[in-house]
Amino acid sequence: MPAWCGIFLALLLILLAVGRGSLFRDPGVFWHTAFGQQILRGEGIPRVDAHSITFNGVRWLDLQWLGECAMALAYNCGGWDSVLLLGAAVLAATYAWLGQRLLATGMHVIPCCVLLGLVLTASSHHFHVRPHLVSIWLLGMTVATLVDIERGKRSIWSLAWLTPLFALWSNIHGGVLGGLATAGITVTGWSFLSLLGQESPLKTVRGRVLASALMASAALALLATPHGWGGMHTCLRLMSMPLPEVIQEHRSLSLFRVEGIAVVLLGFAYIATLRTVGTRQWRVTWVLPFVWLALAFLRVRHAPLFAIVWGVVMADAISRSRAKLWLAQHGLWAEESTTLSRTADSKHTKPAHSEPNRIRARYGVLVAFIPVVLALALQIGNMRVPLLGKNWARLSAAGWPMALADDLVMLQTAKGRPLRLLNQLHYGGFVILHSPKTQVFIDDRCELYGFAFLSEYALAEASEPHRIRGWQVRHKFDAALVTSGSAFDVFLSREPGWKRLTADGSAVLYLSEASPTEPAERSSSPQQPSGGFKASERYPIAVPLAQTAP
Repeated sequence: MPAWCGIFLALLLILLAVGRGSLFRDPGVFWHTAFGQQILRGEGIPRVDAHSITFNGVRWLDLQWLGECAMALAYNCGGWDSVLLLGAAVLAATYAWLGQRLLATGMHVIPCCVLLGLVLTASSHHFHVRPHLVSIWLLGMTVATLVDIERGKRSIWSLAWLTPLFALWSNIHGGVLGGLATAGITVTGWSFLSLLGQESPLKTVRGRVLASALMASAALALLATPHGWGGMHTCLRLMSMPLPEVIQEHRSLSLFRVEGIAVVLLGFAYIATLRTVGTRQWRVTWVLPFVWLALAFLRVRHAPLFAIVWGVVMADAISRSRAKLWLAQHGLWAEESTTLSRTADSKHTKPAHSEPNRIRARYGVLVAFIPVVLALALQIGNMRVPLLGKNWARLSAAGWPMALADDLVMLQTAKGRPLRLLNQLHYGGFVILHSPKTQVFIDDRCELYGFAFLSEYALAEASEPHRIRGWQVRHKFDAALVTSGSAFDVFLSREPGWKRLTADGSAVLYLSEASPTEPAERSSSPQQPSGGFKASERYPIAVPLAQTAP
């Protein structure tokens, strides 16, 4: 059995064991699944908001629709157990693939697992079952293509592979912009070196023109979505929004957390490796980890992307450093790769025992595929088996008010119209899935709500819960779902006109005694033009962000 297959199986079982609750910590898990179900039912890809009180009817483009369809399909097959299996399989495949690249250099499995452990430690804080998991893998594949071209393993024509890759990626997650920027930086560097007469994959004018044309094709692939340029414009607008105190993944990297320490260790290890390589051997792709390291310090959500780039480039850099000699002296590095045979000065490689390797690769894929299929069969068959079977996933462990889902549906049914719910931000996605006819006050679709509205909400949640009074006048809530012990909970427990209905330990459900019996007239502004909606038109007060986040 190939070593990478063992890495995949080990990671799959570990992720299923420790991720049964932790992989569901993000509220996006729920609304992504809900929108995927909507698409699978034939209702089309969402283009306007239909789930909030505050921005109902406003233009909102569902950019991650393809990934959401995969999540919904898994959910329809075996519930949350199959969604957990899907997320664990994607992550295990991603890092087993990275492990294979490390092993292919000749590295022993022990240092390979050590490096993978550091990569996983730097990344695991952002392991949520959401479409963004695919971005980690696809960015790694993009960088691997660039590294292989620069090493001479592939021709410049391999850049053509980025066009279909980016076309697929742009329908799954907006991280495709990072992939395009990464490829653009690399090709620009190659062209610059070529103009200076330095060693570069682009040796001629024809090569530079070809690379530019292939990159233009890759850039145009980003428009191969149902939303065209509107989707990319939404991604750029979201990236420019300053949301560090509202959404945790937008915060800067903390050096006092495990992921921050791991990122710093990866950075130091990379610098130490480069110091043992002559500067004349440095390559353009070796700059990429520094770019993503800077991005990781700006926003912690970029740490997994930095880690995968680091792993792919490190496999190339360490094979040319003195660290390789040290590992070889201790029996931790083979003289030749298990899959490639080449001389130290050659830029070309040739397959070694290609037919046996192909057979072993097919056998490894089969062995890795079996437990995934077995788990899916057990879940569809409603059979309870630890790790692989039914009812293994535990959403309640992630702090979700599962016991209150039926109460929300009953309230909705009793009203006979859409329930107007005041909720804390992290409960928005939960409500959208479990009570789809309920209109939420807010959720984590930041590009919909905008900076001004999110800022007002953050301030209210942190220190000014009395803002609920103004919201109640404006939106006429029927009920409220808030975190137990939060500022909202304390305020509502003392506020006249609100009655504590039920609780499940993590959340409290309140009923508004002043709730209207007829549908309230929507308080939104007149219909917005097709070009989109600016949050400042309805919430013009931009306030400093709160010091705590949901």
